[in-house]
Amino acid sequence: TLEQFKEVILISQQGFTNNSDHAFVIKYDDEIAGRIGVYDIDHQNKIGSIGYWIGEKFQGKGIVTKSCNAILEYCFKNLDLNRLEIKCAVKNYKSQAIAEKLLFKKEGVLREAELLHSEFIDLFSSKVRLPSWRIMPSSRPVSVMLLYL
Repeated sequence: TLEQFKEVILISQQGFTNNSDHAFVIKYDDEIAGRIGVYDIDHQNKIGSIGYWIGEKFQGKGIVTKSCNAILEYCFKNLDLNRLEIKCAVKNYKSQAIAEKLLFKKEGVLREAELLHSEFIDLFSSKVRLPSWRIMPSSRPVSVMLLYL
């Protein structure tokens, strides 16, 4: 709903103001395809979590992988982070594949770590550290822009 969207924008603005979250829009072929960001940034320990979603018609095109690569570069170069993680449902095989392509290492399963549709689900936790990360070449550019609203 419009009210939910307004709340997402407000939360994104607050996170950016507090320097705890950096939210971006994923733009693909001049269309808004989804959202991505780094959240729960701990500047003292130089860590953060990557989260994303993508519209159904944009799935399977490598857009999220390329967008994650752009976010990783942004976090390591601009935010001076050393470690980033992706958490995804144990049955979310597409997100697991994205983490693997980006050289994230699985660290373990977080039991009943997220409430989804009134049910607690298990999450895989994967991480990448600056020393083991490298920029992946991109065959098709994906524009990732800051969500300033």
